[in-house]
Amino acid sequence: MYENVSRALFGFKDRKTGDKLRDFFKKHTGRDIDFNGIKHYTDGFKLLLFSIPLGSVSTLGITCANGYPARKFTGPVQEFIDWYEREYLVFKDFEIIKHIPHASLEFPPSYQDERRISKILAFGKNYEINNFKMTDLFVDQLFKWVPGVEVKAKYTRLYCDVEKYRDDNLEPMSKYGQGYVYTISFDGEKMLRHFKCNGVDPDGKVDEYYDEHHAVLTSEVRKILEKKKKALILDIHSYSDEQAKHIEKEPPFPDVCIGLNEGFKNKKMLDALIRRIEEKGLSYKVNYPYSGSIMPNGLKKSELKNVESIMIEVNKRVYL
Repeated sequence: MYENVSRALFGFKDRKTGDKLRDFFKKHTGRDIDFNGIKHYTDGFKLLLFSIPLGSVSTLGITCANGYPARKFTGPVQEFIDWYEREYLVFKDFEIIKHIPHASLEFPPSYQDERRISKILAFGKNYEINNFKMTDLFVDQLFKWVPGVEVKAKYTRLYCDVEKYRDDNLEPMSKYGQGYVYTISFDGEKMLRHFKCNGVDPDGKVDEYYDEHHAVLTSEVRKILEKKKKALILDIHSYSDEQAKHIEKEPPFPDVCIGLNEGFKNKKMLDALIRRIEEKGLSYKVNYPYSGSIMPNGLKKSELKNVESIMIEVNKRVYL
């Protein structure tokens, strides 16, 4: 994903670089600047200091907005031009929400008993193994460098999968017993849900939990829209080859799966994301083995036009 920029420092002494910078600033600022005529500094190099976004231009630098973390450009000036035009301009109107629905291993207090009886009854005798296998371990740390608000599910997906449709008729994973409330575990064992433990149904508040999570996601998106910005939801996950095979997908599986909803049209955003993945030497596929990306339940149609959502599924072999 993109990085905001406070300053970019370049040193150059060749006319070709000066011409590139002249064309670049003419295009984006309307100013015609003869960079080849700028005075040489240390060891015959011309030093330029940039601040983003572009604003007023001076001999030594360009100064404008504050509040952006720094990124250094030490390579050819074309690196900076490509980044600005193919990445910065694509994302500059967006603020990011990092949606992390499957990174928790925790169960709600209603399932906390000393002998683990309620967990075993509800989720099967191998629930601890299945919980580890199905949890997107450490993805919150993996994407910590991405700026943005984090909306993270409090409890394990074994209790409630907030990513899924509540209506099983709309949820493709329900045929595997893994809708918003799981009835079949990762190892194929049937789960006993809505049983009584000491006269109480431990799942009694699952719908309330589901609704609260989506209310938070919707609220965070609206906060961005109210600032006249656009919202980008990064729907962050991880997966394993074993998980993909479990839903009848065939290898080879990519290092990164990019999930897009039907009708996604922001090709520049997708291209920028793919470039970042390829720069890391990773393979990718779009909508395979998983597809789609979450959208908030509570938004109006008029609000959705300013919201983009992209799912990122990192194969666990990449980082575990």
